[in-house]
Amino acid sequence: MTKLMSLAVCVLVLASCADSGGGEGAAQSGGEATPLALDVWYEISATTGRGLRVGSGLRFHVAGFDVASGDLAQVMDGTCTLAAGAIDCEAGGGPLHATQAADGTVSVTQGPNTLSLVLASSEAGRAFDATLAAHVAQTTACNAAGACCVDGENERGLACDLNARLGDRSAASCQRALEAIRAELASGELPASCR
Repeated sequence: MTKLMSLAVCVLVLASCADSGGGEGAAQSGGEATPLALDVWYEISATTGRGLRVGSGLRFHVAGFDVASGDLAQVMDGTCTLAAGAIDCEAGGGPLHATQAADGTVSVTQGPNTLSLVLASSEAGRAFDATLAAHVAQTTACNAAGACCVDGENERGLACDLNARLGDRSAASCQRALEAIRAELASGELPASCR
């Protein structure tokens, strides 16, 4: 999947597997407006599309945005800026615009998708962080094992069978695959991707 996957595709993938959850813990108390900010988790309180479900998390940062839903997460690389009462992002395949809505929530639009956000509770934020950390660990391990497999097998004149090598593509199976490939290549010079 490319880094420039659109939000619509990303949220559809996450929504197809995510627990629908609930946003009950994220409701704002006392009618306070949800502030616009970078580097904080928001929880989706309403959606008009087939994207992320209510209860999913979204966090904007200068290098793009993160989404978390159930046990799935995605890092959307790009740029986000906070200026003039809005967050504007060029990440996930198209412009994303977030503003303060009249009802005190944060309204996010990207193409036909519209989301309403409230600040995530501390508990939800920790859960989103854990989901994202697991995703990053899995992606890092599997990308490293895949690159080492391809480069190592190329040096031996062979093709790398990623499906056979990476197993279930969990962080643990990818780490085991990387260690096995390194051991197989130990008699020669390791490609840079295997070090």
